[in-house]
Amino acid sequence: MENSQRLEDELSRLRLCQQMAEVQLPENARSSESSGPMEYSSERRIGCMTCMMCLQNDVSVVLLPCRHQVLCFPCFERNCSTVRANCPYCNVRIEQSIRLFGPSS
Repeated sequence: MENSQRLEDELSRLRLCQQMAEVQLPENARSSESSGPMEYSSERRIGCMTCMMCLQNDVSVVLLPCRHQVLCFPCFERNCSTVRANCPYCNVRIEQSIRLFGPSS
């Protein structure tokens, strides 16, 4: 049962990423004409790792128990670090969070 929920969550996240890429398509399409389809593909992938609140920073927080990675740390602190906050993606209550550190941190 847990695996099916995880797959449904991932499918929802991928659909959101696809919608975000379609909204940004005119800009992406122009840059892909000069650089080729490989770069367009990586631009879409990178867009999926963008904070869903500010749409500028890379995601850097895992929300638990839902395991969504949809926020950067500044947006998490500003909007979700209070008691009884909910995941902005699935509206499940946030019990814990894990800050991620990566190449762009």
